[in-house]
Amino acid sequence: MPATMKKPPRTGTAGGSLSSRRALAKAGMTVSLGLLLVTAFTGTRRRTLSRAVHLWSGAALAGFSLWHHALYPAKAKRKEPS
Repeated sequence: MPATMKKPPRTGTAGGSLSSRRALAKAGMTVSLGLLLVTAFTGTRRRTLSRAVHLWSGAALAGFSLWHHALYPAKAKRKEPS
């Protein structure tokens, strides 16, 4: 690499910047919720494929929600004056 070109700063985590991971988590939640809604209206009891997609999209929604929650740091608890 030539001396004039600088390397971008490393974030220390795989997967890109924090904002791109947050956007990816939100997009995953949106897609899985959409699939959950569509498969709920198509009738999960009669069709085995619809039922399987419904179950997996529900699990994906739970996983994306947990990931999204983990991307936001917890706020420090404030002590209230007595």
